[in-house]
Amino acid sequence: MKVKYIDYDYWIELSNGTRLVRDGASSIRKGIEIFGQSNQKFWDALEALKKGVKFPEPILVTKNLSSDIVVVEGHLRLTVYLLDPIYTPNEIEVVIGFSENFQDWDMY
Repeated sequence: MKVKYIDYDYWIELSNGTRLVRDGASSIRKGIEIFGQSNQKFWDALEALKKGVKFPEPILVTKNLSSDIVVVEGHLRLTVYLLDPIYTPNEIEVVIGFSENFQDWDMY
């Protein structure tokens, strides 16, 4: 399973068209800014993570156990987890919804 951003232009551009959260983190590490938007919010959140701040659970959706997972809420948090491997948690508590009907959602 792959964790993807929603189908939204900012996240598509940040991930170089893949919508994969790992690719968005890679773009930020390279200093790529999308639509003139600063990446400072990601770096600020990483500093908070380094200081022990606990982020709320992201909300994810998927069609089924063999489908890709899409972030509904928590894009920044999940991206931050991947910015520095030292601070990438081994496990992340999430809220996840399952429905075959998610394929009809235009952001899925």
